[in-house]
Amino acid sequence: MSKLLKRYIWLIDTISRAGILTLEGINSQWCDSTHYDGKDIPPRTFHDHREAIDELFGIRIVCNKSNYQYSIEDNKEFKRNDVKRWLLETFSVSNMLCESEKIKDRIVVEDVPSAQTHLTDIIYAMRQNVKISICYHPYDGDRQNEIVASPYFIKMHERRWYMYGKPDHRKDEMRTYALDCIKRLTFTQETFTLPSGFSPEEYLCNVVGIRKDATLPCTIRIKAYGKHAKYLQSLPLHHSQQEVETHKDYVIFTYWLCPNDEFYQEILAQREYIEILEPAYVRRKAKEILLKIEKYYK
Repeated sequence: MSKLLKRYIWLIDTISRAGILTLEGINSQWCDSTHYDGKDIPPRTFHDHREAIDELFGIRIVCNKSNYQYSIEDNKEFKRNDVKRWLLETFSVSNMLCESEKIKDRIVVEDVPSAQTHLTDIIYAMRQNVKISICYHPYDGDRQNEIVASPYFIKMHERRWYMYGKPDHRKDEMRTYALDCIKRLTFTQETFTLPSGFSPEEYLCNVVGIRKDATLPCTIRIKAYGKHAKYLQSLPLHHSQQEVETHKDYVIFTYWLCPNDEFYQEILAQREYIEILEPAYVRRKAKEILLKIEKYYK
């Protein structure tokens, strides 16, 4: 991360945490930061930084001219932009880690191996609308495949990055490719056109996880027992989650989604704290999976 970008992130974090600050207050905290270079931030430089932050992140640092205090303007558009929020959060954490050198051994983060290979190349291909040629070895396959694909979008899920794209040999099908299964990637000379109005969010709107299959969406009712109800209240399983009944020992939630394999994985990972109530065929399939698991422990 460049020094200038680190300054921008530091400014956003500092003003955001304080709520309101004068330039004098900002410089007081600047002197205590690891980015301090022996000089205060001059007014002209500060205002240049404000403009750059607005342009990069869509975040406005506004001034109350009655007392010349600065604050972060409430920005609904920024809150709706998942990519910008993710970038800012990622940069902010990176910046904070740099300032926490003395306690670095007390901060544990999860590794994302697939981010180290091919991610930047795929992002470049998406920006240029260039097809890529990949050598792909799927988890469930015994051989590698040579594939030319149009990269539509990417998603990170459970410490892995995935690319969604349409391969040339099946142009009518959207396929999902795990980046850590890509053994080789090269750019082709051929471009593609992303369909007008295509939205990754809409494409995956009824899906838990990453894979969209032929499973049709339906209304699903689950019962969450004890503290797991609070977990779901603070971090919903899916954006369609609705809390329909609240009791002392359990809460009932409803969802509109596709009960794909990842849905069952997610539910059964909660052990005995989550119960599928309806529909009957979803509850039945969960029971079948549990009975198969039971055989392993007999």
